[in-house]
Amino acid sequence: MKQRRKRPYGLKKPLLPLFVVLMITSCLKDAPEELPDRIEWDPAIAIPLGDDRFGMNDVSGFDTTKLDLDTVTGLPEWVDEVLIEMERTLEFGLSSIQDNLDQINGVLFRVSCQNGFPDEIFAQAYFEDDTENVIDSMFTEGPVAVPPGRVSENGELQKPGEAVQDAYFDKERILPLQDATTIVLIAFFIVSDPDSALIPHYPEFEFNAHMGAMFDLSLEF
Repeated sequence: MKQRRKRPYGLKKPLLPLFVVLMITSCLKDAPEELPDRIEWDPAIAIPLGDDRFGMNDVSGFDTTKLDLDTVTGLPEWVDEVLIEMERTLEFGLSSIQDNLDQINGVLFRVSCQNGFPDEIFAQAYFEDDTENVIDSMFTEGPVAVPPGRVSENGELQKPGEAVQDAYFDKERILPLQDATTIVLIAFFIVSDPDSALIPHYPEFEFNAHMGAMFDLSLEF
C-alpha cells in the first residue's frame, strides 16, 4: 500500500486553505491596479562576425609585383607608391533573422584592430550586395586611424598599435542591410618616408581586424 506523504511542520489539512489565502492576500497588497498591455524584454545578443589578417600579399589583394626590386634604386617598387591598400572580405547576411527584423531596435558593430606595421593604418568597412554594389559604409565619419606598431630594426614586432571603434545602426539604417551579402574590410596606409632598415620586412608585417555585432532586441510576451 502506498504511504501518504507527511505534511511538513505538522500542519493539518483544514488549515492549508487559510494559509494559501493569507499568502495571496499579502501579495496582492503590492500588486499594481492595472496590468500593462504588454511586457517587453530587452536583451542584447552579441555574436562574432569574423576576423582577418591583412598583409602585402595576394590574399589581401596586394599587387605582389610591386615587391620586386628596382634595378636602379635596389628598392621595391611599392616604396614609390602613394597609397598601399589591402582588402579582405567577410560573409554577411541577415536572412536568418529577416522574419524578426521588426523586433530589432539596433545593431552595434565593433571592430578591434591590431597594427603590426610601423605606419599609421586607416581601416574602413563596406556592406555590399551580391553584385558588389556598396549599400553602406561602416564608419560614416571616415576611416578609423590605428596607430603604428612598435617594431625593432630587425623587423620584429614589439607592440602592435591598437584601436577599437563602434558603429551603431538604428532600425532605419538596418533595413537596407537585408540585401548585404558581404562586408569588405579595407586597410591602407600612406607611403611617406619608410625606414630603409625596415623596408625588406614589410612583406612580413600584418594588420589584424576582429569584428563582432551586438543586436538590441525587444521581445513581446
